[in-house]
Order: sequence, then structure tokens, then C-alpha cells
Amino acid sequence: MPDNPKIPLIDSPLSPKQREASRANGRKSHGPVTPAGKARSSRNALHHGLHARYGLLAKTILLPGESRARFDDLLTQFRLEFAPATYVENVFVEQMVVAQWRLMRTWNLERAGICHSARNAEPDSDHATRDAVSVLTDPTALRAFNYLEMRYERQFSRSLEKLVKIRALHRAAHENQRNEPGESNKTKDLPI
Repeated sequence: MPDNPKIPLIDSPLSPKQREASRANGRKSHGPVTPAGKARSSRNALHHGLHARYGLLAKTILLPGESRARFDDLLTQFRLEFAPATYVENVFVEQMVVAQWRLMRTWNLERAGICHSARNAEPDSDHATRDAVSVLTDPTALRAFNYLEMRYERQFSRSLEKLVKIRALHRAAHENQRNEPGESNKTKDLPI
């Protein structure tokens, strides 16, 4: 160690017994040893990275006034049902969630506009009411709602179809690995 007055030399505060106990503990475990444990451990980065992304996804998709808790619940339900095992699978699940959220938003806007126009169609209504009435009596606006609904349904369906296809590819690759002679035991028990 160089003789640098800016770097303090610190004597070890551990006693010889503590050092030996620390070394013994260090020899006990160096991570998972079974193929299943290694496979589970290999998904840690994916799992923890996804938690960090949830907040970003919600900030990107939610409009002011929309419920973050409801969005998080929807995302959680989809993740529980589809259990994405890879980053790409997770992307498809997120696309499905976003499409479903936007579809529900479109339904909500359409419903709110219809309810609003039915209650407040009087000529002396405020600006927002007149705008809502004009939107719902305008065939172009109604077509726009229908267009958005179809668009989000297609997005959802395409993402679900891609998720199913990529899982089939993973399954086929996994089966090919199992059937190859001289294969490694490490790949045998890895999940799809």
C-alpha cells in the first residue's frame, strides 16, 4: 500500500475468531447449485428490472386523473395470468395491458360523452357540455370512437398472438435441446 497521507490505514476491527467465522460463512454458499435453482436465479434480473419498469410504463400511459392503482392492478392481473418468463414475453404482456387500458379509456370517454349530452343538451349549457353534445352528434366523432376501439382490440390480439408464438418457439427449442445427444444437464431443466 503506498504511503499516501490521504488514504488512512485502518486496522481490521474483527478479532481472529470473527475473521474465521466470516471465512466459514463465505465457504458455505456461492449461489444456487441445482439446475432449478440456477434457472430461478437467472430470472432475478428480469423480475427486478420489471418492477422498475412498472412506474415508467404507468407514467407513459396514464393521463392526468386516471387511476394508477387500477392500472397497476390490471398490469398485475395480466402478469399473473400470462407469467412472462422472458423480456420479450413481458413486452407482449405490457402491450396487451396498454391496449386494454386504452380500450377501456375509449369506452369511458364515449360513455361520459353520451351521459353528459343526455343530461345537459340545453342551449344555455356551458362550453364543455356543448362540445360533448357536438362530439356525440357528429358522425365523424362516433366513427373515431369506433376506430379507436377496433385499433386497440387489434393491438391486443396481435400482442397475444405474438406471445403465443414466441412461447411455442421457446418450447420447440427446449424440446430440441432435450433430444440432442450429448447435451448438458444444465439446459435440461431450464424453464421456457
